[in-house]
Amino acid sequence: MGNFLLRKYNAAQLPLTLRLIKRHEPESIAELAELTGHKQKTLTKRLDTLSRYGFVALFQEKDTITPVSTLDWIKIAVL
Repeated sequence: MGNFLLRKYNAAQLPLTLRLIKRHEPESIAELAELTGHKQKTLTKRLDTLSRYGFVALFQEKDTITPVSTLDWIKIAVL
């Protein structure tokens, strides 16, 4: 699981993105894109991957998708 996830998502940005979601509780992917400096389309694809692995939940209401952290903590070991 880990190797595939890290290939799909820049390993250095994974903890930062998860931390931003947890601390700032963005109301939308657009808001998270502003916080991270990433394009919304790219971020949406990355969040879909994180959602499939259970790192985040994506809630949709009308035209807005809200990312929510599903983790209280995460430990990532880089070998």
